[in-house]
Amino acid sequence: MAANKTHVDSVVAERRLRPIYDWLDNGNYKKAIQEADKVLKKQPDFLCAKVLRALAFLRNGKEDTCDSILESVRSEVPVDEPTLQAMTIAYREMHRFQNICSIYANAVQKEPNSEDLLTHLFMAYVRVGDFKKQQQTAMALYKIRNKNPYYFWGVMSVVMQTREVPENMARSVVLPLAERMVVKMIEQGKVEAEQEVQLYLMILEMQDKIKEALDVLNGPLGEKIVSNLGLVHTKKAALLARLDRWKEAHMMYKKLLREDLDRWNYYQEYFKTSMKLWNKVESERMSEAEQSREQTDKLWHIPDVCPKEIAEFLQLLADINLEQGSKMFRAPFLAKLELFRIMTEKDLNPEELLGDVMELINDYFVPFGSKPCCFSDLQIYLPLVPSLRASELMNKLSLSYDLTENQLPENKYQMQRHINLTKIRRSLGLHENLSSEDKISLVKELLRRYDHGASIDQVANPTDFPIHDAYVLIASHILHEMSINEQKEDKLVEAAAILEHALNHSPSNFHFKLLLLKIYSMIGAGNAAQSTYELLDIKHMQLDSLGWLHCAHLSSTGLVSLASAHCEAALKFFSANYSDQSLDHLTYSYKYGSFLKISEFVEFRDRLHNSHHYTRCSVERMLSELLMPSTHEQALEAIGRMDITPSDDNIAWEKLRDNRDLDVIISFDPKKKHLTPEQMEQTFLREVEVIKLRRLQLRCLAAAFDLLKPASGDANGSCDDLLPRLISELSVMNLPTFPAPTTELNYPIKSRTDFIHGSRHLPAFVRALQLAYQLSELRRDPQGNDAAALNSMTKVTEEISQVCNEAEESLDNDHSLLMRRSALEAATNSFETLSFLALLCGVYKNLVWPAAAGPSKKGKKKKEATDQPQPKLIESLTKLAKHLNDCCSRLLESVGRWEARVALVDKLNEHLCKWSLDEAEESDQGGDEQNKRRDQMVVAVVAKLRHSYMTSAKELQNLLSHRCKHFEAYIS
Repeated sequence: MAANKTHVDSVVAERRLRPIYDWLDNGNYKKAIQEADKVLKKQPDFLCAKVLRALAFLRNGKEDTCDSILESVRSEVPVDEPTLQAMTIAYREMHRFQNICSIYANAVQKEPNSEDLLTHLFMAYVRVGDFKKQQQTAMALYKIRNKNPYYFWGVMSVVMQTREVPENMARSVVLPLAERMVVKMIEQGKVEAEQEVQLYLMILEMQDKIKEALDVLNGPLGEKIVSNLGLVHTKKAALLARLDRWKEAHMMYKKLLREDLDRWNYYQEYFKTSMKLWNKVESERMSEAEQSREQTDKLWHIPDVCPKEIAEFLQLLADINLEQGSKMFRAPFLAKLELFRIMTEKDLNPEELLGDVMELINDYFVPFGSKPCCFSDLQIYLPLVPSLRASELMNKLSLSYDLTENQLPENKYQMQRHINLTKIRRSLGLHENLSSEDKISLVKELLRRYDHGASIDQVANPTDFPIHDAYVLIASHILHEMSINEQKEDKLVEAAAILEHALNHSPSNFHFKLLLLKIYSMIGAGNAAQSTYELLDIKHMQLDSLGWLHCAHLSSTGLVSLASAHCEAALKFFSANYSDQSLDHLTYSYKYGSFLKISEFVEFRDRLHNSHHYTRCSVERMLSELLMPSTHEQALEAIGRMDITPSDDNIAWEKLRDNRDLDVIISFDPKKKHLTPEQMEQTFLREVEVIKLRRLQLRCLAAAFDLLKPASGDANGSCDDLLPRLISELSVMNLPTFPAPTTELNYPIKSRTDFIHGSRHLPAFVRALQLAYQLSELRRDPQGNDAAALNSMTKVTEEISQVCNEAEESLDNDHSLLMRRSALEAATNSFETLSFLALLCGVYKNLVWPAAAGPSKKGKKKKEATDQPQPKLIESLTKLAKHLNDCCSRLLESVGRWEARVALVDKLNEHLCKWSLDEAEESDQGGDEQNKRRDQMVVAVVAKLRHSYMTSAKELQNLLSHRCKHFEAYIS
């Protein structure tokens, strides 16, 4: 009877709550509040209705009201699932995951035998990463419900505790405890699932108990791993290798190759184990066994311990592969090239065993030259070809191409073979020695083939890339290289034009978009880069791995507000990942027993949290907020909103991770032009130093504003010493030198901070900070000598004059596309420096005025003091503000002149080369039409660039006008 009444109550409650849920789902939060009020009027103690009302307030922007309601509900310790789930949703949206743990912990105290409540509590601890309490909760679950998953949740929680303790303690205490827990279940015969065996193996491997792990795989527990038997064999081979049982591991990989001839990772491990056995004498090998290598079947059962034997085995695989006819695999061909590469690195003579490397490449190219993967397979081995024989190799490979050099292909297979030949030719460096005229002729030929390819390469799926798109990529790479080597702006515009033209026909080709993004960023066309970036539709992880391509350079073009919005969007992703998104993956991993993935997800979350791009976006976002205030009060409010402690640099610099994808732009260049690991490390270290500089600037500004806080004994003294220390750090900051421009497509271009360093911006900022500190000293001692402060005002005036002169000179002397990025950066940097000084002017005024007025014991005397003529310090401060305003006005006029020049018909329209005009009479009508379309695209790109520069100029003018008004407030 009681159960029936409970069911009825539940149905009634659900019916009453349904309208509230519906309004919340529809986004009408005011209606949801009204519906909740109706329910609570009839049933004031209905906790779930209260929580839903709080959730509606939260989504309506009233977090304080929501918080007070939730606190009142928490005090009543609810245990019903609807109320707890609604509170969980609210706390998740508020990013207060500890509160979720608290409400379920209280509920469990009230109902300690509730499996559902304990399960929710366990998952709550997973979200906050409290591994110790996870373990306790899991064992409490196992105690009341004797289920294996709960027990192994506890085991995994113990394993995760190794992340929080020193390595020696993890090995001596934590991991042995986890192992004993699993052994206990094994001894009781309770290990049932495959995931439980895999967890045991992981624990053993973490302790380097490799022999025990191998015994598990070979024993009864290993038989429980049935989902992927191939993985079991691979795991056994890997464990044997870790035990230095190279021969057994080697033979296992040979067995795996017999079962799967095309698995490249098997070949890699085969070579690795062969290298370990190289030149070692195996006692088990009898002389007759060596002689038996002449019998083909025995080659599978004898280890290969020298280059000759490896070559024999690879030839056996190649013979088996050839017997398959048209269904041949690529791996056996590539394996010979891999052995050739290994022997070359070891200064051996691979030609004696394997023959000429060009023959090996040709053997691969003949059957697979018409496949898209051909070039990527061969690219790593092309450096093995001597540069003097590069043309000879091309002649040999061209023999497999049925057509003459200038003959157009008749089908897509012939076209793909020609594309691969062209890529190989470029990778061999044969394009480097061409003259400018020959390179332009090559570009025209590639575009002719691109036009022809459209007639034979019809793509049904719009998300697929047409084969002939490769011709445009190669042509644009050539033009990009020419523009840098010859400093010709027209080549960059031509490259952008053909990419835009091709993108209209292949809108899904991200290779076009990435190269366009780089080109537009190189010439400072921020608005054009933004439109291209939007086409990439970058989201989720790509905001970290690719976001730096655009985010770091957008503010360089004067689009400060847009750059700030990009930083904010990136920060939302990072915040959501760390506090919400990745947590679902963790809870599902526990729920479904995917223990091997849990460490990966935690590592992934930490990697994102320590991303240098995340840190940079955080700093740049706060700095950009400080560029917006137009009054001192707004600046104080902006500083107050930021979580900045000037005395504490709370960034773990040593933990920052480089998550950039530096190989995202496809390249067909020779290996010598590819980014090296050392270059990648160099650019990352520079990125970190740049973030340190920007962070230090932010802390200096916050410390300057702290000077306005009232004195408080010793604490004030320590605070007073802070700004000089920060100024000293800023003065000695020395960024690593950024190398000269390079034709490497993936090499990062300079950021705005690279132009700040080495100019007068930092000295002006340092002088301005020193002035703030000197004025604070005079505030504490009004009778002190003001000579130092007056001298600093003069120095600030001189420094800011040089800053603005540099910017005006850069803007006035900008007569080419290649200089426009520098001009915009100079203007943007000057605006930022002026903005920082505008913020500090507010600090100056609030420091100087009380000091100038002098101390007073009575209110009436204070009024009399303020009516006195301004002292020399205030007059100098007013002159400084007027000078800053004049500099800002001059820069505003300079940007206006630059905008007027850009708005005129650009000379680029007059001298950009026209595609194939010298061949127009000989070309067919279709080809001539394509050339006209590309010429129109050049004009369209020039117009796009002009619009982009005009947009940047307009925003800079608005920002500078805004700043002029800020300075005017300090003049009167």
